[in-house]
Amino acid sequence: MFGFLKRMRPVMYRKPSKRSIFKYWNGSSTVGIDPLLVEERLDTDPAWVANKHPALATTGDLTAFNICVAAYARAFGISVYDGSTGLTRAEIFELMSTFDLYMWSLKKSTSDLAIPAEPTDATSSNSSDPITSDTSDCTSTCKDSDCDDPQTCTRECSSACN
Repeated sequence: MFGFLKRMRPVMYRKPSKRSIFKYWNGSSTVGIDPLLVEERLDTDPAWVANKHPALATTGDLTAFNICVAAYARAFGISVYDGSTGLTRAEIFELMSTFDLYMWSLKKSTSDLAIPAEPTDATSSNSSDPITSDTSDCTSTCKDSDCDDPQTCTRECSSACN
């Protein structure tokens, strides 16, 4: 009945929106964290190498496994299980896998942006190879020629079309 009053409330009195997007269990409650903060913490972790340790850990390397667990515990601000609170090392490793899938899905959803079909003009003035916008119409010309090198055919074809 008085919903219009809530809508009329000034913006400065409204609750701030939640910015922590990734939700996870920290051993005692479900909490949220900004995924970019986790990425930043991982990038600045002195022991962590993103393209090395996870791959080695999944093959059974115990040292890499321990480095992954320690780095993710620091990045998420959680402790290893001490008998009452925290996550077990296996749970932290599972959190790592879940977070990596989450980040992959975010990157995948934003990488589907439209890419122009035609390349742009060359920005360098000292380029010796001509840049063509589309050679698909010229392919038949190249098929008729007796070229051994496909790149030569493409260049002959593009010059024949232009």
